[in-house]
Amino acid sequence: MVLKEPDCKVRKEKSMTKLNFADKKITFASSMTEFHYFEPDTVNEAISLLKKFKGYIFAGGTFILPSMRRGEIEPRAFINIKKIESLQFEPRMKNGMVIISSLSTLSGLESSDLLHSKCPVLCDASSSIASFQIRNLATLGGNVCGGGMDILPILIVLNATSVMRDERGQRSIPVSKMQDERSLFQNGSKSILLYVSFVPPSKDEIVAFRKIDDALQVGFRSLSLALRLKRFRKRIQKACIVLGMGALYTIRLEDAEHILEGSDGNGQVIISASDAALTTLKQFESTMDWYAVDIVRVILMRTLREVLS
Repeated sequence: MVLKEPDCKVRKEKSMTKLNFADKKITFASSMTEFHYFEPDTVNEAISLLKKFKGYIFAGGTFILPSMRRGEIEPRAFINIKKIESLQFEPRMKNGMVIISSLSTLSGLESSDLLHSKCPVLCDASSSIASFQIRNLATLGGNVCGGGMDILPILIVLNATSVMRDERGQRSIPVSKMQDERSLFQNGSKSILLYVSFVPPSKDEIVAFRKIDDALQVGFRSLSLALRLKRFRKRIQKACIVLGMGALYTIRLEDAEHILEGSDGNGQVIISASDAALTTLKQFESTMDWYAVDIVRVILMRTLREVLS
């Protein structure tokens, strides 16, 4: 395990703070105190450091470092888990489930042969996030635990499970509950995400993902929609529809799901299901403009028409 004690020289220049650390000069937009930087070799070492320091787990740094520059966080310690060998593996199959390491980069998911074969929609979702340069650094763990949550909607409809480790041991929680877990990362990490697992969709299931690249015009950094439909004898047996609103939250569109289930998915059903999504979104009227709500309805309608045609 590499332990690097603070070696930061702080000086103010024109209301900015410059830190010289490990031969790298980084400029932040707010005053910073000294911090510790660690590179543990094992998960156990990382857990021990989390217990000792009020620090932040990171790997790609595409979420933590910008937050630090904006002055949103002032960590006592950074714990870089990029070198933990047990977490360095390509997406793989185990006991009929797809296993994806928290250190997998988004570009790695985008190009994975296994995912292209077992769950191509996850490749599409990964390729829609940020720029190629960012995807080369950003990890699944960072996006799920602290970043923009862009990939959460598709993982939720895949009924994925997160496997976490903390000082109490290992535990599994549905990815759909990660929105609640994210509060644990606001003032320092408490757990380490090891990997995410899910059963690949069957051939009689439809899984789709749509994203508005420039959602700033509707009040969010991004808007994404993921859905999963299971059909039996030309009728929709099970439906799961999840809306992602940037880094704010994910919403399960249950009213639309109930209308779709048991139907043949004809044109009138699609219109009714899309209109029903408005009922679910009413509880978020204080944070959404009326036209943003209508955009969600249109996206859902177009996606359903496309996949059910």
